[in-house]
Amino acid sequence: MTTADAVDPNPADETQDKPVDAEPAPDAEADAEPAPEGVAEGGEPEGVAEGEEPEATQGDAPEPESELVDATPVDIFDAAARGDVAAIDRAILSEGVDVDLPHPESGATPLIVAAAERAGVDAIMNLLDRGADPNAKKTNGDTALHWACYHGDGDVASVLLNAGAGVNTKGDLRNSPLHMAATGSHERLCAELLARGANADAKNEFQVIPSSTARGEECVATLKTCEASEEDDPGCETSRKSAARAVLRRRLAAERHELKTSSARAAREERAAWEAAKELDVTKRKKRFDEEEELRVAEIGRLRKELAEVTRELSDMKVAWDERDKRDEEERLAREAAAAAAAAKDPKGGK
Repeated sequence: MTTADAVDPNPADETQDKPVDAEPAPDAEADAEPAPEGVAEGGEPEGVAEGEEPEATQGDAPEPESELVDATPVDIFDAAARGDVAAIDRAILSEGVDVDLPHPESGATPLIVAAAERAGVDAIMNLLDRGADPNAKKTNGDTALHWACYHGDGDVASVLLNAGAGVNTKGDLRNSPLHMAATGSHERLCAELLARGANADAKNEFQVIPSSTARGEECVATLKTCEASEEDDPGCETSRKSAARAVLRRRLAAERHELKTSSARAAREERAAWEAAKELDVTKRKKRFDEEEELRVAEIGRLRKELAEVTRELSDMKVAWDERDKRDEEERLAREAAAAAAAAKDPKGGK
């Protein structure tokens, strides 16, 4: 008895494999959906070998191209400090950064930062061309002109003044740009500021005028020339112009003296170089002459040695010849003596 017989009390006929009411299994080929046109059975497109990638069809979406543009925002203060004109333009033109954006801590604008960090005339002019305010102030009141005068950057100061920077603007501790230029004893810059209307009698918070902060004698003299009262010289205009002219005259005289000194120094150096070259040439010629003289002496010594050898050989030959002549003479005398002796023994032998 099988396990099925033990479970089912009415077993079916052993010859019957399936129940009578069982439905036949569905035909897989009949129920399978037809493959789309152009695609073979198994899901591979027709005309594509096994292992190859099928070509993209019109319905395939193209892959997006990678973006190579740097999306990092520009720090305009860092760009201004470095004098990076391209980065400044990118921040202002592409990213819309305000050209007079104040620094969150000091209140300095990019123009002030560029002047303070000595970024150069190009960066200053670029910011001014983009609309930067030449009279913008930090929190303490300093402007870009204050920093240019402090560093003695005459070119930057001229650009700022031409752009409308205030020549008498009060900054930190109520110092004017002239105070800052005088502190560094920048004589030429002081003269330019005075020529452009700087007040030589301006006092800072400690009631100190620019000439009291200057250290250079010429700069002090220039500033003191303009310390005139309003009654004697209103606006110090005459003194200011005369001081500027005096400074320029002194500077021109100093440059001429320097040029003359440099020319004389260059002439001396050229003369010294020529003398050195001449001496070197003489030394080389003397050395070459000495070497040739040594060769000549050596050649003469060799010739003398050869001459001595030839002389010795000739002397030896002469001695040999003398000895041979002596032997010949002795032999002749011996023969004559023998002949005489023979003749004496036989006096008639010869007849």
